[in-house]
Amino acid sequence: ELNRVEAGLAAAASEQEKSAANRAEAEETFARNKKLREMGLISSDVFRKIQLERQTAEFSYRTAIANVSQNKALVSATRKLISDAVVKAPIAGRVTSIKAEEGENAIPGSSNLPGATIMVLSDMSELFAEIKLNESEVTRVRPGQEAEIVLEALPGLPLKGVVKEILSSGQRVDQESNQYRVRI
Repeated sequence: ELNRVEAGLAAAASEQEKSAANRAEAEETFARNKKLREMGLISSDVFRKIQLERQTAEFSYRTAIANVSQNKALVSATRKLISDAVVKAPIAGRVTSIKAEEGENAIPGSSNLPGATIMVLSDMSELFAEIKLNESEVTRVRPGQEAEIVLEALPGLPLKGVVKEILSSGQRVDQESNQYRVRI
């Protein structure tokens, strides 16, 4: 929208320059023909037509000035709308993924279209970790048991949790062992 109204302002400014040149030309033509009329070298009808052309050029110039003012106001109002724009999320949380960058189009109300998702907001009050345990270790884990997880991204900050679920089907890692997924 801002690009559109700025283009409108540029077009109005160009039109103002054009009408200013037409106005100046009409003034020169009028002044020259006024002298000719006073000397009786042109008819009153021709002079009247030149007078009307001068007035028309003046009105066109005033209209162009008004158009520039109007377009400046539109640009200003559009910039204000942009600066006042606030995007609010329906939940409190932390941005965990950004899908669109500044300047890209976002499509409101369409969740399955590219550009519809601007970012992913995650509720950080409860996190789930899914870890893989070797079959020899999984036998020592029970649902409800307290657990402590250390993430590579946060090496000095162990996170406390509770084992929620142990998935019963294991994945074969090699010839001798399986791994089981545990949700904490």
